[in-house]
Order: sequence, then C-alpha cells, then structure tokens
Amino acid sequence: VEDDLDGARSDLAAVATTAYGLGVLNTAAFAFTSLARAEYLAGAWDDAVVHAERAVAINTESDWGFTRAMALGIAALVPAARGEWAIAESAIAESATRYPGDYERSVVAIAMSAALLAEARGDPAAVVAALEPVRSFPVRDATDEPGFWAWQDLYAEGLVGVGRAQE
Repeated sequence: VEDDLDGARSDLAAVATTAYGLGVLNTAAFAFTSLARAEYLAGAWDDAVVHAERAVAINTESDWGFTRAMALGIAALVPAARGEWAIAESAIAESATRYPGDYERSVVAIAMSAALLAEARGDPAAVVAALEPVRSFPVRDATDEPGFWAWQDLYAEGLVGVGRAQE
C-alpha cells in the first residue's frame, strides 16, 4: 500500500514463518498469501508461486476455509500472467466452488485473478464480469484503498474494451 514492496516482503516473510513456527496456522496462511501477492507485484514470480502454494497447504492444514479462497485466488496470479491457463483456471474454479462466501478479501482476490486471466487472454467482457462482485460491495473502503487492490484500472479497461467507455 505504501509502495515499499521490499519492506512488505521482509515483514510478511517474518510474520509467516514466525506464525507457522508457533502453530498459528490461520495467521501463517494469511501472511504467506499476502507475501505471495507482494512477490507477484514485485516481479518475484517464482517466489510468489512457492509462497502461494505454501499458503494453500497451510490453510488446508488449519481447516480455516474462509481464507482458502483468498489463497487460491492469489495462487492463480502467476499462472495467469505466464499463460498457464489450465493451472490458473483450476485455482480460480476451486476457490469459487469449494470455498464460496462473502469474505471480501477472498472475493477480491478471486475476482482480480479471474480478471487478470481474462485480460491476458484479451477478453474484456470477462474482465468486466469477473470484477462485478467487487463493484457490488455495499461498503468498499478497504477494497478501494489506493495501491492495495488495483481493480479499478482493470475494470475501466474492460469497460472501454466492451464499448462502455462512458461508465
């Protein structure tokens, strides 16, 4: 959020490993998920894949289903960007079907991953459709925080792509 990806990565790695070592699995899964997202944004994609997979595994171990969708959504980012469609689609589909719900961070993570996959494929209608759940949140303060979830630019580009520039 503060444009300090290196600092965020360092802090999140410390939290994730410490929480895991203490057996606080929900915090560890959440921190590894956030770390994977920070690494994705920093361009450290191989590290992002490793930490997203670890987040999903820890989440499975913890039985905290409400954060699993978020972990799976983040796990789809790198495969979507690399054109590994089947892997990205599988993570998105699993997150949406096995762990639906209304945990906003999970909804946003899934929507962003689906939108980025659609963008990589050149499908602006699918970008718009993927982000509709985020747009429909009744309270979007955290979702609209600048620098945290950059969904608005994807949505705007999708709208332009489908001929709805006025929106």
